[in-house]
Amino acid sequence: MQNEKKYFQNVADLLNSASLQNLKILNMNLIGEALKCEDLQNLGQALRNCSNLSTLNLNFLWCRIDDDKLPILGAAIANCNNISTLVLEMGQCSIGEEGISCLFSALSQIKNVTDLKLSFYQNIIGPHGFQDLDSLRDLTKISTLFLNFGGNLIHDEGVTGLVSYFDRFTNLQKMTLQLGKNNIQSNGVSSLGVGLSKISKLQNLDLQLCLNEIKDEDLLAISSALSHCVTLSALVLDFSWNKIGGKEESLLSQLNFTRFSNLTLNLSESKIGPQGILGLSTGLTSCVNIQNLQLILVRNNLGNEGALILGNSIGLCKNLQTLTLQLDDNNILDDGIKSLVNGLAICEKLSGLSLYANLNDITPQIQSKSTSKISKIKSLVNKNIFF
Repeated sequence: MQNEKKYFQNVADLLNSASLQNLKILNMNLIGEALKCEDLQNLGQALRNCSNLSTLNLNFLWCRIDDDKLPILGAAIANCNNISTLVLEMGQCSIGEEGISCLFSALSQIKNVTDLKLSFYQNIIGPHGFQDLDSLRDLTKISTLFLNFGGNLIHDEGVTGLVSYFDRFTNLQKMTLQLGKNNIQSNGVSSLGVGLSKISKLQNLDLQLCLNEIKDEDLLAISSALSHCVTLSALVLDFSWNKIGGKEESLLSQLNFTRFSNLTLNLSESKIGPQGILGLSTGLTSCVNIQNLQLILVRNNLGNEGALILGNSIGLCKNLQTLTLQLDDNNILDDGIKSLVNGLAICEKLSGLSLYANLNDITPQIQSKSTSKISKIKSLVNKNIFF
């Protein structure tokens, strides 16, 4: 009987397995292990015997793997040149720029991969570690790509190196790019927008840029660049904990989301007030195709005026089917939540609603009345309301 899928907790068990040639899906969980060069060499030897392998999932989270060991790991993975799916989890492994360069050079050998997930968050890669990432440009069959380089201080220079090969991904349809906590500023955002706009078949994008140095005009630049992605219909943007709002928040009126049917926008921990919401709402009302919307605006300063504006704009989204609003800690009072709910009540196609309005000053009586009014939306099937 063919053994199609198996889990291993250490390299020795994998090496001693009698059924490697029958494996199609291999999962290795080595979290926190102190791996030696010999372990990685044995891993390579075992993987050479996995002749029918299609999916490889390696979890090295919290393993201390010095840069001089990464060429060995890369050579091990390169033995699996017929796999279609590779998941490589190497968060918090003390990887530097030299090691990541060697590893990516080896990964360029797996030319049949279509689904690739690489997670290297909180290492010490730095901006120069991304200069050799063009070795991935030959992986042209990729349709789904997940890259997590959060917490590596790659700066603008690193972003430029990272996106330089994006135009080669001619079959890429779904992409997740996590670059939080990297001291990225305007030049990096500009480079990122240019790179993403060159992915010709991109349909679904999840872009995580929290905890950087991004301003209103940078968010606008990303929005403008993505408007050129003619196949893009689903977008997640996380710009929380940046420098959005304040003096330049009127620029939010120029955001272009008209192409999207699914949109998630996280601008939590910003300085967005009523004028910023007015600008953001201008963009939302132009989203004639929007069906699924998530707005995460925790800890801003919407107030009653902002809640009124937001409610009115959402009420104009005639095709909206599911909505999530996270408005916790926004100085919203009774009149504000009543205005917001009045707008929600006219969404004729709304079937799912999640409303989070904790840490505002809304009286129990208005909370009850608001919940009751929402419950009367005829099309509503699922609701979650938190005051």
